[in-house]
Amino acid sequence: MSDIKLHSSLDDLIVKLEQDNLEIVDLIKNSNDAIRTLDDKKWKSKEKIEMDEKLIPYMNKLDNQLLNYLKECTDLLKLAKTSYEDVDRDLSGSIAKIDSDISVEKL
Repeated sequence: MSDIKLHSSLDDLIVKLEQDNLEIVDLIKNSNDAIRTLDDKKWKSKEKIEMDEKLIPYMNKLDNQLLNYLKECTDLLKLAKTSYEDVDRDLSGSIAKIDSDISVEKL
């Protein structure tokens, strides 16, 4: 890469985000499991029934799809990083060729 040294910091950021994503998914699943197991003996009401009917399907969907959604975000970041590296490599090659051409012309 040229003078911009983003390679290692971007790699570190992506790894950190992937770790954070796993922690977020675990936290949400644990929270959802706690809500799903609310005891009817301690909380029996029409609100709980309504919550179970409306919220539980959403929580199930979230449990099943959240990690994939977050992974898509980090995959996009990886693609952007790769694209940046490709452009940077191409520009570095072009600059080197121009420098070489200029040096040859000076002789």
